[in-house]
Amino acid sequence: MNLGTLGVDALLDSMAGKDLANFARKIEKLGYSALWFPEAFGRDPFALAAHLLTVTEKLVVGTAIANVWKREPIAMLSAARTLAEMFPERFVLGIGAIELQLRHCLGRQILAQRIELRLQVAPATKRVEYLVSGRFAGGRRNWQCFGSSNGSHKL
Repeated sequence: MNLGTLGVDALLDSMAGKDLANFARKIEKLGYSALWFPEAFGRDPFALAAHLLTVTEKLVVGTAIANVWKREPIAMLSAARTLAEMFPERFVLGIGAIELQLRHCLGRQILAQRIELRLQVAPATKRVEYLVSGRFAGGRRNWQCFGSSNGSHKL
């Protein structure tokens, strides 16, 4: 996986669907190695990554980040493994939590949900670490995965 040159980090939610392919192709044509985008409020990051990978030839596409609060760990891993298999050496899964931004946008309701979810974090984190390790069923990990809440950590 070539992450040696500069990449672009872009919020794509405000971009019209028809313009996404042209944007990704232009990034690739300009010589950037990767296109990173966050999961915000508009699109599923795995469906978007699949689209961007399909319309480019060598651009690495990464989630920066896919929100751990929005899906079960096994669902996130399954989506990442599918993209990694379909587009070898071109997908990077970045996972994290955007709880501060959500709390700011959604008000106090998210605080109660965060407390409830925090009780579930430890078991979920262990499942993600195990699944990402590639140790299950003799699996081989063929993608990069980064996790972040208050910084980046390679998993």
